[in-house]
Amino acid sequence: RRYQPIRVQAKRSGVADSLDFIIPDVRQIGKPKVTFVSYDHFKISVTKPNNTWVTHFLVEYWPIIDDSEESKTSLKFAFSQQNTQNVTITNLNYLTTYEFRIVHVTEFGISPNGEKVSVTTKPSSEPTVLKFQSSESSLKISWSEPVYQANGIKIKDYRVVLKDSVGQVVADQQVQDVTNIKFDNLNAVTKYIVTVKAIAEFIRKDSTNTTKKIQEYSHPATLIAFTAANPLNPNSFQANADYYSVTLDLGKSNITQVPRVTGYVVRYSLMDSTGQNIKPGTSRTQSFPGNNDPKKIIGLASGFTYGLEVQEITTVGKSIFSSPIFIVRTDPRVETNIQECSWRGYVEINSGLIKYCYFNKKHSTTSLLVSVKTMVTVIGISRIFANCIRYYVTFNGNECSTPIDQAIQIGSYKNKLTMPITIRGICKLTNRCGNIKVGLNVNECDSGVYTDDTDYGRYATSSIIIEEVENARLTTARTS
Repeated sequence: RRYQPIRVQAKRSGVADSLDFIIPDVRQIGKPKVTFVSYDHFKISVTKPNNTWVTHFLVEYWPIIDDSEESKTSLKFAFSQQNTQNVTITNLNYLTTYEFRIVHVTEFGISPNGEKVSVTTKPSSEPTVLKFQSSESSLKISWSEPVYQANGIKIKDYRVVLKDSVGQVVADQQVQDVTNIKFDNLNAVTKYIVTVKAIAEFIRKDSTNTTKKIQEYSHPATLIAFTAANPLNPNSFQANADYYSVTLDLGKSNITQVPRVTGYVVRYSLMDSTGQNIKPGTSRTQSFPGNNDPKKIIGLASGFTYGLEVQEITTVGKSIFSSPIFIVRTDPRVETNIQECSWRGYVEINSGLIKYCYFNKKHSTTSLLVSVKTMVTVIGISRIFANCIRYYVTFNGNECSTPIDQAIQIGSYKNKLTMPITIRGICKLTNRCGNIKVGLNVNECDSGVYTDDTDYGRYATSSIIIEEVENARLTTARTS
């Protein structure tokens, strides 16, 4: 009785003892399943038997050249029992029929031969680089030609099958001389499964030596595609604009809809003088979470017209941007942001930073207007050189490209001059916002001009006044 427990007798010290020896089950393995076929390889999955003694499996395979047994040169490929779902047999010839069978190996021996299975390799590899573009009612599918096709084989046509998420065929079309196709009249926000097969054409002779033109499919390439959500209706939008931002309410109340909304993208662009056409190269985007909260678009310039478009992101795809363009204008008024730092007391310094003040610049599109008021005392200390001192303003330790400064010069040795000074100017700090260190500094004038003995803050309160101003207000006067 094969594969059943066998009872044998053994003698120990003259006494017959009963011992059980179990011969493990090495039943024939089931039929393997072919999961993928290309021009030079195929893949199989194997049902692993319920047998803990299996160490590995063997695939025996051979090409079918003719009906003679001599043509069936067997090749073997071993794989472990841990990898039975994706076994690849490689280095095959194209358009060739192979037979193969599976046996499993245990520590006690090899199972009987499995059932023979035949498979024919393809004339080419499958199409590659599948992509899709979608609207709410259409899908455009594109692909690239197979990387490999055998000599004498011409790929001219493709078969494209479109199925819904449950496998129902929606469209089945064959295209010629192109690598793209468009499907219309589809449902919005829907998942589709696309398969593309290359159709290879070649000449073969049959058993009667008759020449025939044969067509053969490649293995299908598969793509998951989604139609877009319906675009949002700008008529439901509401906007509230201030100087440098727009708060946009999309007018939606149901975020639990299916498919679920996961986010929004707002594209905003400057409009031309008519307020109807987008200025080229001015489009920017900001992303927002998929909730009902108003969306605040920041970093805009005050007093300008913008066109807004909104894209909805869902769990199955994206909508196209809303149309028509939603028009909004930012407030042209200047927001007040002003700060004063003041001090009273005697400060004696001839070179370096006198006082500084931190200012919170709110916007990246604005400039800073700085006014400095203080009382200075200057004493000339050189008998030979001119006595000159320069006061200047720095921003985070650096002067502006157009310095904000003032110089005082006295001519005689030990001459003492006490006077109030005011320094005023604008620095265009575009593309910068946040805390900025605004400092009043002192140093000698140009090289070769001797530094005076100076002090500050006698008799009066000193101050630094900083104001954030809109760049659109600024003009540059030219002097002749």
